[in-house]
Amino acid sequence: MKKLSKKALLAVLGFTFAFQMNAQKEIPKNRPYADLSKYHFGFYIGTDLQDMKIQNAGFVDDKGTPMFAEIGRLSPGFVVGVIFDLNLMRDLNLRLLPSLHFADKTFTYSNGNEEIKRFTQRTNLINFPVMFKYSSRRLNNIRPYVIGGGYGAMYIGQKNQALLKFNTLDFGVSLGMGCDIYLPFFKLCPELTFSWGFVNNHKTDRPDLKDSPDIIYTQTIKKSTTKMITLSFNFE
Repeated sequence: MKKLSKKALLAVLGFTFAFQMNAQKEIPKNRPYADLSKYHFGFYIGTDLQDMKIQNAGFVDDKGTPMFAEIGRLSPGFVVGVIFDLNLMRDLNLRLLPSLHFADKTFTYSNGNEEIKRFTQRTNLINFPVMFKYSSRRLNNIRPYVIGGGYGAMYIGQKNQALLKFNTLDFGVSLGMGCDIYLPFFKLCPELTFSWGFVNNHKTDRPDLKDSPDIIYTQTIKKSTTKMITLSFNFE
C-alpha cells in the first residue's frame, strides 16, 4: 500500500510538472498584431445586478407608523454596448463604452418588524463609461487586465405615476478586471466591473403624486445612490 501511495504521489507530481511546463511553452499566437493598431472597435453583451444604497428619511405616517425602505431582491438585467478603444501607449488604452442597461429593482417597505409594501420597478439606463485599461504581458493567447474610470448615466423611460422616480442624470466610478482571449478571428474578453454612484438620484419633487396616498413611498426615502455589478463579454 505504501509503495502504491508513493507511485501515485510521484505520478501526480509528474503530471503537475508536465502541465506547468506545457503552460509556459510558447505556442503559435492568434492575431499577433492585434494590439499594435492605434484604435479599434467592438461590442459587448452581458448581464448586470442593479442595487441601491438607500438612506431613509425617518418618515412616520398619519397613524404614527414608521416606514423604512430597502432593496428587497436583485434581478439580473441585460446589457448591450459598443467599444471604442484608443491605444495610448504600450499596455495602456483609453476606452469609451456606451451601453444600454435594462433591469428591475424590487423595493421593500416595512415598519421595522413586518413588511408593509413590496413592488418591482423597471429601471432603464443609458451609460457612458470612460475607462483606462491597463494590460499585463501577453502569455500565448491570453492577456489579463484591470480597468477603471468614471461614468455618466441617464435614466430613461420613467413613467408618470410610478411609485418612485429617479433624477435623470447620475455619475460615478467603475473598477473591474478581465482577460483578453485571442481567437483566430477576434478577441473574446470576459470582464467583471463594479460601479458606485456618488450622486443622490432619488427624486423627491413629485407633483404627479401630490394628492395620491402613494406619495409616502417617495417621502420614506431621503437619499439613494447607485451600486451595480456587470458581467460582460466583449468581442473585439
